[in-house]
Amino acid sequence: GWLADNVRAHASKGTGIKNPTFFELFGSTATFTGNADLRPEENTSWDLGGEFHFESVDGYLDLTYFHTEVNNLIVGTAIDAANLPSDSRIKGVELSAVFNPSKNLQISASYTYSDTDDGNGNKLVRRAKHIASVNGSYLFPNAKTRVTGGVQYNGKQTDVVFDEFFARLPDVTLSGYTLVNLALSHHVSEQLELFARVDNLLNEKYEDVFGFGTKGVGATVGITLRGGL
Repeated sequence: GWLADNVRAHASKGTGIKNPTFFELFGSTATFTGNADLRPEENTSWDLGGEFHFESVDGYLDLTYFHTEVNNLIVGTAIDAANLPSDSRIKGVELSAVFNPSKNLQISASYTYSDTDDGNGNKLVRRAKHIASVNGSYLFPNAKTRVTGGVQYNGKQTDVVFDEFFARLPDVTLSGYTLVNLALSHHVSEQLELFARVDNLLNEKYEDVFGFGTKGVGATVGITLRGGL
């Protein structure tokens, strides 16, 4: 609820269930066999935060603490999928902001710090401790042309590695990376829009999963039609 004209407190709590996928249960490849005995993940989450509004820039800043307990977390092994035997924990802080310095310009940003534990004192894999992004959108005075851009940062994270005999090796650290995206759109009419987009503008080389490459720089040009011409 609102504590003052420009300060709002918020909190929530919930529980959830995530069922194993069909492949995790019954999938079969040359190196993987599904585990039909997998149990669903069960989680309990709560968060507490505050939202601070600023009239001078028509925007707000939100700071939130979150905490999640996960029971029976499903993880992949070298040859199948399994439930972690202990309760896992994910907690951290999220900071987000949205500002409108002028009627044509909007800027948003976010940062998340996460601390994880698999229940045995080890960090969860493929979960970066630091994630951040900044995005901006500017509408030109003609009210038809808009340019948007964004920078996304994903900090370093660990991942699992297995040898050719499916024995687990020491975890590896995947490097952090930064992605830059840029887009331009122009409304020719209410029904016709032209757009162009460049993803990973700096052609960043990175991995989200050890040994699997990701897309480099990519460009898209297109037309959007709404209704009839």
